[in-house]
Amino acid sequence: MEKIKGKLKYKYDPKADVLYSFINKPHPAKSLEMGNGIHIRVEPSSKKIVGFTVQDYAKRVLAGTFSSVPYFKHYKLPQPKHKHLSHVR
Repeated sequence: MEKIKGKLKYKYDPKADVLYSFINKPHPAKSLEMGNGIHIRVEPSSKKIVGFTVQDYAKRVLAGTFSSVPYFKHYKLPQPKHKHLSHVR
């Protein structure tokens, strides 16, 4: 797959501790499980990666067990400051 291009935007659900992300704008997509609660979102018709979802995001980051998402390593992800992420982009 080619390098992901575009502005990465985030939405964080503190109750579920899930980080949702998408490139430029949300797209209908199929979710592919990458393991460890990481799902890559792929647009079915073009097969382009359009985002990802990370389960237990703040818990993993705060524990030091999470570093990056496959295909998105060149993007800086938000860092939680306390129990929950302090901001959403």
